[in-house]
Amino acid sequence: MIWTRARPVRPLTLNHLHIQGPIKYADAQGIHDKLVRKFLDCKKEGKQTPDPVLLTFQMQPVYTLGRRQGKEEALLQTPNHRETKSESPDEPIDVSKADIAQTLRGGETTFHGPGQVVAYPILDLLQFRKINDDGSDSALTPKCYISLLESSIISALAQYQIFTTRTENTGVWTMDGESKIAAVGVNIRRNITSHGICLNVNNNLSWFDHIVPCGLDDKKVTNVHEQGPPVKYEEVVHDYAYSLASYLDINYKRVDKEAAQA
Repeated sequence: MIWTRARPVRPLTLNHLHIQGPIKYADAQGIHDKLVRKFLDCKKEGKQTPDPVLLTFQMQPVYTLGRRQGKEEALLQTPNHRETKSESPDEPIDVSKADIAQTLRGGETTFHGPGQVVAYPILDLLQFRKINDDGSDSALTPKCYISLLESSIISALAQYQIFTTRTENTGVWTMDGESKIAAVGVNIRRNITSHGICLNVNNNLSWFDHIVPCGLDDKKVTNVHEQGPPVKYEEVVHDYAYSLASYLDINYKRVDKEAAQA
């Protein structure tokens, strides 16, 4: 497997803002959009963009649509009864209680909910260079950035003896390429990244039975608790954030909301 790494053009720190507890999609998006606007305003004014910010949280149940999907695709499909295992198999889910949201990210329909790490890195791609196999560097293109996100997830999961891979389909998959454990969907405007990844930890996978996750009808969805030993949610949050900082070759710092938006 080819690992994608980058290095900064100047010393940088990944400022990690973690929101506790399940949050409504609209509230999370409000925080996210404010941070993205801060970066875009710097671009517009010809100023140096801030250090990267990583926003992590878990959402209240919501189905999100990619930017190329029409509103008519918001209609949930009849359950397709995939062979998935739920964190709480005896606990029924009520799909009507899940919100539906249109987004600006790439990709197709997916689900976010409790027990899933949603991570939105907000950074300026021009502040980084991709490290090539021979040690030289080149532009960190959108394609390379997505590969870097996937690499950082794979590395974080390996700490729990969960070995995963990339395939021709975006995201992170079990080694047989049949079950997705993490999805990737980003938006890039003026080289500023937004949206990001969602990593299934101990979430109820039954929510995915009501859609074709990411438009792949013949694939399954899995999570950390299916694939390895029990791991605390907060531990996965920290390990992923630290892995991302490592793949960007920058420092790491946990910050509060006020510091992240300053």
